[in-house]
Amino acid sequence: MKAIHVNWTAPFFAKNPNQYYDLTDYQVLYTILSALRWKLHNGPIKLYTDSIGMSYYKQNGFLHLYDEVNITKLNNLQHIDAGNFITSGKVHALENETEPFVFLDQDFIIRDKVNPKFHETDITFAHWEIPRGDAYCSNKTEWESSIKNIKVPENYDFLSYSPNTCFVCYNNLEVVQKYVNWHKKLIEVNQQEWLYSKVHLSLCYC
Repeated sequence: MKAIHVNWTAPFFAKNPNQYYDLTDYQVLYTILSALRWKLHNGPIKLYTDSIGMSYYKQNGFLHLYDEVNITKLNNLQHIDAGNFITSGKVHALENETEPFVFLDQDFIIRDKVNPKFHETDITFAHWEIPRGDAYCSNKTEWESSIKNIKVPENYDFLSYSPNTCFVCYNNLEVVQKYVNWHKKLIEVNQQEWLYSKVHLSLCYC
């Protein structure tokens, strides 16, 4: 099964204007290890990045680890406020896939073959995450003041665990498209507001 890595450099420049793009040594090393271990145990891996990211990977000698590289998708996201919506690159890349696939954070390292049972449900994710800090809406008032285009789900428990998406096996592409469409609508409505801390719930967890 194919996996994808996503590296959108726009959030880096939103935080570090007028600087050259760079990764720390440990970031490079865990990216290489993540790609190689996936290929060793499970199959091909594809990179979604932009022109700057591709150039960086090539100059530093590890672009060749990927079986495919797509820069078109993320190069076309200039209309999105990367400083606030830092996960947009990841979400938009998902809709480009036409067959079931696995999303991996670049620091997520697979040590063995993926369990076949992971492919039996619409999605399979790594683990549950405890709601904490400003990355989550803690009550209905916060939700409605921040996420203007999505109603609070009926009987929603703001203390319920959320799926962590460092590893997600996407088996149902209709679920993927629904997720991406929510994201696009959320950005359309909230683009002008500083929402990263609250929007992170809807962008990163499905």
